[in-house]
Amino acid sequence: MTAIFDTHAHYDDDAFNEDREQLLAALPRQGIARVVDVGASLASCRKVLELMEQYDYIYGAIGVHPSETAELTEESYSWLKEQCQKEKCLAVGEIGLDYYWDKEGHDLQKYWFIRQLELAGEKKLWMNDYSRRQFPEEEAGHIAVTESDFLDIAPGEICFLEDQDPAQYEAQIEELILFRWNRVYPADLHCTLDLSVWKLTETEEFVGNSHEKITQERYVRE
Repeated sequence: MTAIFDTHAHYDDDAFNEDREQLLAALPRQGIARVVDVGASLASCRKVLELMEQYDYIYGAIGVHPSETAELTEESYSWLKEQCQKEKCLAVGEIGLDYYWDKEGHDLQKYWFIRQLELAGEKKLWMNDYSRRQFPEEEAGHIAVTESDFLDIAPGEICFLEDQDPAQYEAQIEELILFRWNRVYPADLHCTLDLSVWKLTETEEFVGNSHEKITQERYVRE
């Protein structure tokens, strides 16, 4: 059975109050392996957080819909920021601009849309301590150091591997970006993943600081 990743759900909604537990418990048996439940108000975000804690296959997107932005304050924004740093929070949402229902003023919507976009820009880039030491302090604001060799990184997170073969993490990898260059160094590591079972979706070539040509390849699972 092909596993399904439901990237946008609202199981926190009151419409599921009567049978939410039965429905969510049945998802894995129906082939749904992962779910991202998306908040739309402060109250729904709290419910999303509860579901994230209760079910290991449910992840969250935390944010306030434009129609609910009147409830946002600097205090509640700080709370949103704190929740977005949780390991199982994969995105900021549901956010945007909604001029159809026009429940809240356009200026208010724009203000909180921009503020919440800033939260999305604060996602961490995971790497080990070896790689972290190669970056100056002023560039390390979005870097998170893993102590467990990437084994406990949540789905959707971005990881940078420099001194390890990614093959050991094959079961966890959702998307793969490889870099190849036209020089050989004694310490170079090679990816031993069987790329025949991956689909090449994008190739880009560019000039590096000390390389005439670097090739970036992006792969997804077939």
